[in-house]
Amino acid sequence: MRYVIRRMVLARVPTVEITKAEYDAVKPARGVINELIAVEEKYDAVMENYVELEETVHNLGIRVLAFVHRQYEEMAAPLNLVSRRVSNLLSSTRLYRDALPQHAVRLLGRKHPAIQPLLDLKRDNPLHPLPYRQMEAVRNYAQHVGPPLNGITFDRHRDVNERDETTGFSFSIVPHMDAEAISQLRDMAPDLRTSFRDLGNQPNPVPLIRKYVEHIGAIHAGFRDTVRRLETENEAVLRSLLDRYAKVAPMREQFAVAVGVENADGAILNPEYLVEHRLEYFKYLRLKHVSIKNLAKSYVPW
Repeated sequence: MRYVIRRMVLARVPTVEITKAEYDAVKPARGVINELIAVEEKYDAVMENYVELEETVHNLGIRVLAFVHRQYEEMAAPLNLVSRRVSNLLSSTRLYRDALPQHAVRLLGRKHPAIQPLLDLKRDNPLHPLPYRQMEAVRNYAQHVGPPLNGITFDRHRDVNERDETTGFSFSIVPHMDAEAISQLRDMAPDLRTSFRDLGNQPNPVPLIRKYVEHIGAIHAGFRDTVRRLETENEAVLRSLLDRYAKVAPMREQFAVAVGVENADGAILNPEYLVEHRLEYFKYLRLKHVSIKNLAKSYVPW
């Protein structure tokens, strides 16, 4: 009986002998990578929902430019659509916020100092950025009272030069939320209640949303920094074994490669797959979301 690496296919393939310690390291390493992928997927859901919200607001502005809206349904449908996009975003941030401490505990242990700050994200705290606190209150309102948006403005603007000559026409839609209604939620901190009333009548929530998503990105970046060594060490366990096998069995993709216990007749028992496709997927997610620093100040000109 020996410990080996080989492709788990019917065809005759090369094997590479490894130590028991190398074999035993594969399953926990794969577990760490899968845990990290689960975090990245939840963050990816946040960012994709944010992009869909921005795309929707932009695309509706183009439709206002191209079409005349006269019927009530034509004016109500955009509000419903944007409100749904906001709800989707808030639901995904809630999932990310609630699941992150659980992933962190499994990766770092319950007593790690990074755990408590993540748990604290579930409760309103004056130390958190105000836009984060406000949008968490909006999510709470949407969950228990009503839609996050209650109005929409179809905006048309004439652009002029210094001689008051028309140079163009801009078309956009502006969503609105009922800040006064949100401020009346029970058990809201006085300073947070005041901040909603200071927003004025029917404010546009998009600037707040951008700051909110930017803060979620900062939380994610901090988590990545905390687990970076864990990530590097466990990815190295899997890639080093894949690299060793590639030297004796070169191929474009190392699929179905596993470590296992080879018995006397050549059968492989208790295989543990090295999941190269998962490693590449993990790399894709990390590179997709390199940074969203200054998101609230960023825009796409057109």
